[in-house]
Amino acid sequence: MLALALLLLGAATATAQRLVVMSYNMRYENDGDNKSNNGWKTRAPYLADFVNVESPDILGVQEVHKSMIGALEERLDRYGNYGVDCSKGTMEGGGERTAIFYNKETVQLINSGQFWLSETPNKPGKGWDAVYQRFCTWARFMRISDSKMFYVFNTHFDHKGVEARKQSAKLMVKMVKQIAGNTPYIVMGDFNMNQKGEGYKTLVDSGIFTDCYGHAKYQMATNGTFNNWKVNGKSSNRIDHIFVKPSIEVFSYALKTNFYWSTAKNKEGKDETKIKFASDHYPLVVNLVLP
Repeated sequence: MLALALLLLGAATATAQRLVVMSYNMRYENDGDNKSNNGWKTRAPYLADFVNVESPDILGVQEVHKSMIGALEERLDRYGNYGVDCSKGTMEGGGERTAIFYNKETVQLINSGQFWLSETPNKPGKGWDAVYQRFCTWARFMRISDSKMFYVFNTHFDHKGVEARKQSAKLMVKMVKQIAGNTPYIVMGDFNMNQKGEGYKTLVDSGIFTDCYGHAKYQMATNGTFNNWKVNGKSSNRIDHIFVKPSIEVFSYALKTNFYWSTAKNKEGKDETKIKFASDHYPLVVNLVLP
């Protein structure tokens, strides 16, 4: 009986030490989505409910602007967050924030910063052939249960700049080495390049980025990561990724096909209930074991 009790205790302890990490492009707020009943104000409650139920220790979001951050803060009461305006590098401004939310009950923010995906990473600006200013938010955390330190990097590569994605990948390798050093790290985001892209190969061939998709003990990933609002869309392209330092064990990897039911008036003025996605990207959720 004593041996069994110790075994159960050990299993429970191991489970408790897993770090739950989520990456989610939540889709920016715009009038076009409002007209198609995919507007932010409609989706925000479902997104927040999903996060609260999944209860990640870390959540990296992309395409989220200041007003959207406020809506999430109202509903995610256990979470703090860090992320500055991409165009200005300050807490003011309505531009995109690749914000990092963290569960204040499980992890403590130690310090944080950001760099731009450009030839001048220490100041705001577009890089190479990018259409928009793109950057990476990083933060150092301490897990409260065991005082283990780790870094999180959350980024969003340009959607059109081919050269920008290639060079951004090289810059990510350089900056993660420089900032995190030997401390465990997690790198996540919307990389706007699939698993066959040159930039993706730069990351995984660097020797310091392990793709959680292919290294998880347990995996649930039945589609690509971008749904484009199409309920019946099928794709194998993964443009959102979570990478980790090779010494981090990836216990599980899941792509969550996150949808809800919504009722709205159709063209004939009648109520019609449809399946709606909470974003045009699917969220990724991984369970990690820190070394």
